[in-house]
Amino acid sequence: MFELNHLAAVYYDPHLQVWIVNRREEIMAVLCDARQFSAIALGTGASVTRCPHSSGLLPFEDALMTSDPPIHSALRRHFSRSLSKVQMEDYQRLTQAELNKIISSLCSAGRVELIQKVCTPLLIMVMRELLGAATVAKAETARWMSVFSPGNDDRSRVDQGVARDTAGKEIWAAVLAAGNNEAHGLLADLSRAHQFGEIQPAQAIDLCASLLRGSADTLGYLIGNTLLALHSMPATFATLRDNPQGVEAVLEASLMRDSPLQMTIRQTTQAVLLGGISIPQNERVMLLIGEANRHEAQTQPGTPRKAELAFGAGVHRCPGALLARMMAKQILTALIDNFDSLLVESDSVVWSNQLALRGPERLYVWFNYPPDGG
Repeated sequence: MFELNHLAAVYYDPHLQVWIVNRREEIMAVLCDARQFSAIALGTGASVTRCPHSSGLLPFEDALMTSDPPIHSALRRHFSRSLSKVQMEDYQRLTQAELNKIISSLCSAGRVELIQKVCTPLLIMVMRELLGAATVAKAETARWMSVFSPGNDDRSRVDQGVARDTAGKEIWAAVLAAGNNEAHGLLADLSRAHQFGEIQPAQAIDLCASLLRGSADTLGYLIGNTLLALHSMPATFATLRDNPQGVEAVLEASLMRDSPLQMTIRQTTQAVLLGGISIPQNERVMLLIGEANRHEAQTQPGTPRKAELAFGAGVHRCPGALLARMMAKQILTALIDNFDSLLVESDSVVWSNQLALRGPERLYVWFNYPPDGG
């Protein structure tokens, strides 16, 4: 791992052979300049999407996460309807209805693993609706989410690759079915885009896989990190019931101090000057988003602010940021409204093993009363 240099906003790490950027202004400058800082660097170690009818692989230049404008911008436009503000209202109603059912089952449970019992079931229902509930079954949605966001998956790379290829073929079949049935949702939008020659089959699979992977990681980690922070401040949990507006502030504070996205990487397309430092062409630039957020929170305590960097910035800003914030707010509000107390088993947390992300894969919580002998 690298050692942070808190005296420099931009510096070179000879061990990693990468330039480190750890200050908000410089990180924002990089993320908002796709012309000089390419996302192609994210292709190193990334999973690849296979074409459904051949052994060919989708080039990184044509995939959502690793492409640059104008290709990236064109790909993102396919999310415009399924992640619109109008659709968000439907997802909010669905989230609340499902939350009511889940909360009812938790009232007598005592000890609960929150990520798998609350966050994941909610996401499955919302993702199914987003993809097109008339086209894809709940079980299919759950399986695809598991395959594309394995977390601490102990399967071999070969087994993971086979599972993703199989899921990819299933997604493409669902895209074709959505077009034939004139259904609504992302799958139907992608089917129409393919009919008009706007995307390749592998790009349609990649768009769905990226959304499923990003949503699963983001929501669970955000809720987990927030509850771990509240665990150290039990009085705050109680006061939020009388101050529901404070839920948003708590979530933003959590995103500032411990955001799910901790880092990302870019590659220079030409020699550039960043923070007064000259960086040559074709150099990797690592952006420490989590470190920049924490530093800003520490240097400006008590100042309410939106965690602008928590979901990235520029053309690659997380397309599901609004959805993640909405669902996280509803989950936290429901927990506060329905339970007098909450005890997190902080010593039994199972953390994600992904370098760029931070959050719990498993988080056990006691509601209303502590465990026996606690």
